[in-house]
Amino acid sequence: FNWQLMLAMRSGRAQPADFEFEGQRFAAAVAHSVALDWHIVASVPSGWDDPAVQRAVRYVVGAFLACLLVGLAVAPFWASRMARPLGRIIERADRSASGGDEGLPWPRSSVAELNRLSDDLQGITGVLHERERQSQAVFHASPVPMSVTHADTSQALMDVNEAWCREFGFRREDVLGRSAQEIGLADAGAVAAIRKGMGPDGFCGELWLRRGDGTPLHIQVHARLAHLPSAQVLILAALDIGPMRRAEEELRALN
Repeated sequence: FNWQLMLAMRSGRAQPADFEFEGQRFAAAVAHSVALDWHIVASVPSGWDDPAVQRAVRYVVGAFLACLLVGLAVAPFWASRMARPLGRIIERADRSASGGDEGLPWPRSSVAELNRLSDDLQGITGVLHERERQSQAVFHASPVPMSVTHADTSQALMDVNEAWCREFGFRREDVLGRSAQEIGLADAGAVAAIRKGMGPDGFCGELWLRRGDGTPLHIQVHARLAHLPSAQVLILAALDIGPMRRAEEELRALN
């Protein structure tokens, strides 16, 4: 038997809280019978050797694994449920970015946070569209012919204002997406002159261009590069200086 426990009982010293017997730990309680002069020892397994502790640990581990398996099984369905309304919001935002969202409602869902995100995006896109409408109104109301062109090799026209259409005799829908050379407005020499003369402050020079009916125009062109997040564009403003140059020639002739 565990002699340290027995010696402590016989000598009246403090008894150890637990002891080891045959490879197991036990918690001990000792009582002394004066009539019989017996020391009665009661013990229960201690720590991991206690079956109740083992059962509790097994229950906890089993419950954790069960919850983990249930979570893994439910996660795809929950993710799909969350992704569907989020996907609709993203699709609606893409339509807003492309300008094809007029009159379309923003998606709603049962998740309050997604509804708040949808409301915030609706407010942001509303402000952006209002600013875009104001910019377009100023652009088209300008009395100076103006155009916006891709600065890449395509040189395709992105937008032209109403003064540009009146000046050069083209319809807006007929020129968008086409280059100045394709519509006969400018030849390769004019385009090369703008590229060659483009500096840090842009380009300013005189060019000969052609109207939609083939009439030549003596134009003073002001051009500047603009760096947008998605592309690099060339903004051009044109002024017909033909009448002024003819007046100068007539004045020189009179002089």
